[in-house]
Amino acid sequence: QSAEQWMRAGVTLLRVPGGRALAERPLARALRLDPTLKPKIEAARKDVATSKPTGEADDDAPGVTWGRQDEAQRAETVEKLKTGANEMLLKAGTTKLAVYETKYFLFYTDLTRTEAMRWVEVLDRMYARLAEMFGVPKAENIWHGKAVIFVFLKRDDFRKFEKEVFNIDKDAGGRCHQRSDGSVFITFFRSDPAEGFARVLTHESTHGFLFRPLPLAV
Repeated sequence: QSAEQWMRAGVTLLRVPGGRALAERPLARALRLDPTLKPKIEAARKDVATSKPTGEADDDAPGVTWGRQDEAQRAETVEKLKTGANEMLLKAGTTKLAVYETKYFLFYTDLTRTEAMRWVEVLDRMYARLAEMFGVPKAENIWHGKAVIFVFLKRDDFRKFEKEVFNIDKDAGGRCHQRSDGSVFITFFRSDPAEGFARVLTHESTHGFLFRPLPLAV
């Protein structure tokens, strides 16, 4: 990654509740690659220090520790997640989302197949980068089964889904919903430009990471 990419990753962590300590590694790497980024990083630190952390995470089980799953357990969990996701879609009155499955994610979306495939390819690469930053062993799956992501083309469809499924009637760019069994559901809509959409994807996935990996990394 470039120095700018490491800086953006660190700043994202700074803004996530519980992520400030984890932000030090990517920020330090950014500075080693490009010392001229120091003013930008200091400005980001100052901004975070004087503002409330962002995020809409639903952590209803702080401090819970989950064990690793073997392949059979993970496969069973993934099937349950798929059933649960379909029930969520029916509850919200939509059946138009296609599902794309990656090594670490179940990606439900009504984006065009071309664009969906573009983001599907990004997801597992993003996971690898987050795992590196958090010190998760290479290729280890820290999710409960897999993380479930819902991406809607329209903001109104995202808001309806949030209201019907999670009983949240408040606008946001995206949310990370976390459950006491360790499962993670990420929801957002296709905002413009693509760079902003990518930031939301990374931001909300980081919430899920902060919820899941730390007990496994000890």
